[in-house]
Amino acid sequence: MHETAAAKKIADEIVQKKAYHSKLRIGKMYGNKERFLDLVKEFLSETPLENATIDAEYTEVIIRCACGFKGTVDVKEHVHFVRCPKCNKVAEIIEGNDIELV
Repeated sequence: MHETAAAKKIADEIVQKKAYHSKLRIGKMYGNKERFLDLVKEFLSETPLENATIDAEYTEVIIRCACGFKGTVDVKEHVHFVRCPKCNKVAEIIEGNDIELV
């Protein structure tokens, strides 16, 4: 559900800004960027921007943990939290958990 709401929000921004060519930065925590782009395009259908082009790039997931670990972690699918690879505790997400229309 979270992914769908985010896709709707991005589609609304594209329509509002009349952005016929857009670029998205998608945090890897959102999972599959092609699936996310498909959702955005679905929300754009039957709008004046249904033929807009959207490029997307991933942003890496960077975490910080109480144990002192700070770095990039590999996320393969949509998740809501990340465990530290050093101590296995839930870590603070610094980057990679957002979507930005550039």
